[in-house]
Amino acid sequence: MKRSHFFSILFTVYFLYPFSGFTQKLSIDDLIERDGIYYEVFDDNPFNGRVEGILNGQIINGRWEGVWTHFYKNGPLGSKFNYKEGKKDGSFETYHDNGQLLSRGTYVNGVLNGIMEIYDIRGQLKAQRFFKQGIQSYQK
Repeated sequence: MKRSHFFSILFTVYFLYPFSGFTQKLSIDDLIERDGIYYEVFDDNPFNGRVEGILNGQIINGRWEGVWTHFYKNGPLGSKFNYKEGKKDGSFETYHDNGQLLSRGTYVNGVLNGIMEIYDIRGQLKAQRFFKQGIQSYQK
């Protein structure tokens, strides 16, 4: 009876734990980047898990994925970007350290595309820049 209990614990630890929803959580300072892929120090396997701290997000197969947020040291949100397979992809917003919107726009496959709006420290629209595949085509 004891032997079967040992094997059921062993099975749970080795086979079910990785799928239980628990992911590894590290600070970005605990990782190194090589050729655009993030690894833990002294590990040759791409990192999979959450990054938490001033910079927050998910890394899958060594690449940034999903929503990433950056916070100023004094607490307010500094930026929010979307990533797909390690490249910025989707809407983004950056903020002044007083919490007011600084800029917003859209990335497609790692390059700016569409309208990027820039705001002053009071949150008033200051400029608009238009991008097509990363090249600025017009400024208003």
